[in-house]
Amino acid sequence: PEEFARCNGVIGFKDGGFTLVPYGSETTASQLSAWGKKYDAFVVSGPILRLNGVSQNPYIGGEGFYGPHPRTLLGKCADGTVYMVITEGRMEGASGFSLPNLLTLAEDLGMTDAINLDGGGSSTLWVNGPGIINTVIGGTVRNVPNIVIATPRSETPTADDMLVDGIK
Repeated sequence: PEEFARCNGVIGFKDGGFTLVPYGSETTASQLSAWGKKYDAFVVSGPILRLNGVSQNPYIGGEGFYGPHPRTLLGKCADGTVYMVITEGRMEGASGFSLPNLLTLAEDLGMTDAINLDGGGSSTLWVNGPGIINTVIGGTVRNVPNIVIATPRSETPTADDMLVDGIK
């Protein structure tokens, strides 16, 4: 079904980093087993927007899905910079991002790998200290089955390290 077509990527987490791997109906049980041994954890999501520096087709999963909505994006650049991005939507002054808009943002930020995570009311960005820094749809944080947590490796982040009011 088209609602599952959009989940075309695996985010494999290992040693503080992540790798995007294509996923689909041709994925075998032995591949899933191998990923379980290769990565510390992995999550299926999508669609993949950038893979190894190449933009992917953002028009998957049905028109109701790829249109403007609140979005959550995880991506990285060749220099190792990682972005966790939330886009606002479904409220006054913020109509949301379509998947093509999100792809353009990933390209503009220089991401080599980028994937759309769950969106809509599930898009929430929490930062240690200030807490939730985006506007939560409906005013209540939604319970979700998957979260991505980033922690500093060796130093305490400063306010300049946190995206709060725009892109650095």
